[in-house]
Amino acid sequence: MIDEAALNGASPRALLQAYEAILGELRRQGVSRTSDAPVGQYAEWLDARVLGATLAANATKSYDLELARRLIPRANWPATPVAEPDR
Repeated sequence: MIDEAALNGASPRALLQAYEAILGELRRQGVSRTSDAPVGQYAEWLDARVLGATLAANATKSYDLELARRLIPRANWPATPVAEPDR
């Protein structure tokens, strides 16, 4: 769908414009609700679809989803890779 060769030769301005257009489309489809990086929002959206939950209001503290009055903790993407425990 997106031509990687075109991305390789694109200017920073063109790349940022494409990124803005992609974020706008994610918002239009209901996957993302803000202009923040979409990875965490995508995880919340997927969780809501799989669990049949409702997304909590934007900026709700401590939870992202509501499922039959149960609160589901936030989905977090680790900033650094999680090390495997020593065995």
